[in-house]
Amino acid sequence: MCVTLHDARLGRTALAGWRYPGRQTHCLAYGNEPENRSGKPNVMLLHIPLAYGAVLTRDNFIPAQGLGRFLEDMWRAAPKWPGGETARTLGSREVRGSVSVFSMGSYTWVTATQADPDDIAAALDEVPAHRRPAISRQLIGFYQRTWPYDALALGCFSTRSGDPAEPAVIEYPPQDWDILRMPATDAHGTIPAWGERVRVDHRIIIGTGELGLGGPVTYTERNQMDPLLRDTLPSRTVAAEIPGAMLWNGDFYVNFRELARNGDVRRANGPVLDAGAERIPVRMG
Repeated sequence: MCVTLHDARLGRTALAGWRYPGRQTHCLAYGNEPENRSGKPNVMLLHIPLAYGAVLTRDNFIPAQGLGRFLEDMWRAAPKWPGGETARTLGSREVRGSVSVFSMGSYTWVTATQADPDDIAAALDEVPAHRRPAISRQLIGFYQRTWPYDALALGCFSTRSGDPAEPAVIEYPPQDWDILRMPATDAHGTIPAWGERVRVDHRIIIGTGELGLGGPVTYTERNQMDPLLRDTLPSRTVAAEIPGAMLWNGDFYVNFRELARNGDVRRANGPVLDAGAERIPVRMG
């Protein structure tokens, strides 16, 4: 489902991604029902394919507190196969070693852009004690070796209930405008292993308003939304449901240059987006 420091169940995971032409940014929305099964503070690790020279901070996180339905609205709008088959624009300046800490809803976030592991460890000391994880240098090193140009977003949590958390919505200038990458590499309590199949239980939602494809979305919480979220959300979506399938460990991604023609989301086999990716068909209309 994703990488967590200790054992956890992140139920009903919905992962949405779309492009926002108005600011030439990509957006990710991640919703789940976190259940920390370890008895210790835990953390969900997301690697964000941020453009070189940009910095991941609180400004990239669009407020979604008090909202629980907009991902469901996006899912319902997307055409389905019969039977259920399946911030603002940031300036381009070189900044290294940037780390920030802030709380938002169910998580305390530590964001790190090209940061030294010692700086990340120091930032974790600022996380409230009930959510403060002890992340190893080995795990941070894995991310920095595997995705050396990505920023890290560490969502620290201690929730044991398994109740729905408000979605995290991140807007950022991307490394590649046409390739929308959605972090979904899986491991719980270990460093991710490549070349293995893992059980995937996701709803994948892609915003397609700019292409005029998919189904039109009616947002039932529109009047309650922060204006930033309301303006950024896509007007149309396509989607795929993966209910417990065994797929190669890796991320999901979409090639917008090919989406209208191929009609698929892809699951990478390992860290490289190449011909080894598995294709997950979506219905375009």
